[in-house]
Amino acid sequence: MMRNIVCFAVVLVVADLYLTSGRFVNYVPNDRLEDAKDKVSVGDELTALEDESLDSGVTKNSRNLLNHLIPTREKRKAVKDSSRRWTNNEIPFEIDYFQFNKDEVQIIYDAMYIWQHHTCLRFRPRETHDRNFVKFMKGEFCYSTTHGMNGGQQNISLPQVCFNRQSTLHEIGHAIGFYHEHKRPDRDQYITVHEENIEDKFKYAFEKSNEIETYGLPYDYTSIMHYPWNAFSKNNEITIQTKDPSFQNIIGQTQDLSYYDIQLANLMYNCR
Repeated sequence: MMRNIVCFAVVLVVADLYLTSGRFVNYVPNDRLEDAKDKVSVGDELTALEDESLDSGVTKNSRNLLNHLIPTREKRKAVKDSSRRWTNNEIPFEIDYFQFNKDEVQIIYDAMYIWQHHTCLRFRPRETHDRNFVKFMKGEFCYSTTHGMNGGQQNISLPQVCFNRQSTLHEIGHAIGFYHEHKRPDRDQYITVHEENIEDKFKYAFEKSNEIETYGLPYDYTSIMHYPWNAFSKNNEITIQTKDPSFQNIIGQTQDLSYYDIQLANLMYNCR
């Protein structure tokens, strides 16, 4: 019991939760994030992330995950407006530690580490002067309240019904500035959207747009931002059919960032 209390206390220190004391770090270095994850898991060894396996993972129970997400009416794959990039490529964050258990906190840290490890973005605990920040909390659904830095507090909601590594990476992607892959203007070359199977109230979530900024990157079936094949289906029939049948059961199932997810973030934030 005492060991668990000590370990949790160490987590609080590593996570820099002393918001009223003024004790902060400039950003969360990769080794600090790794250390935080180790403390949260009470010594469990973390699985190393291999670049070549980024797009190979498939979540077994995530087929209906997107049915718990609130789709946004925004239409771009990535935000064009440079004012919605995070200042100095830093994303201040808060975590409501009263709502999450230690395993859930580890998943959040895992996801931040993965985005940070492969880009020039840096996550750091929110300081008192930070007006713009993301807050991890538990709402009714999984969602991110905005795309890119939009000013003020931006919630990333991760309730139990859809809380896992995949959805956490996905929602952080929205906060960074990502939109859903299937909204690209060239999507008809790669997928067929079956509107007859989509719930009427969610049909807007499948609209494509000519305003999307793709940064010249190809359509990505393995993107962490892609909907699954039966997203918002009213009859459990296909809502998104891939032109390449080999990807039909891959879309919306990837657990990690794909190669092009990483490339897009690096282009958006002018990473070198």
